[in-house]
Amino acid sequence: MSRALLPGAILALMPLVFGCPPTCRYVCEKLVEECDLAWEQDYVTKDCRTQCEIQEEHYEDDEVAAEAYHDHLVCLMGTDCETLETDAQACCDGEIYVSDFCP
Repeated sequence: MSRALLPGAILALMPLVFGCPPTCRYVCEKLVEECDLAWEQDYVTKDCRTQCEIQEEHYEDDEVAAEAYHDHLVCLMGTDCETLETDAQACCDGEIYVSDFCP
């Protein structure tokens, strides 16, 4: 890993190490920019973040669903790009609706 990428990698891993929920920003940067998982040609990190934040707001009054969604985001951050690309349901939870990730 180059020294230029090291600070970004450390910041991306901090939520996992310290138990904080990963932010939509970090999850979407990973999915769209690092893993290149775009469902439409013009799909960008901003679109992903918007969908993610809408879902977070949707679940904020339901503690069980909010925790399941949090677990989903943690799974996405902890799963390698190849697995996410080849196994569409690698981080899916049938109890929650997770936009494009869970067919």
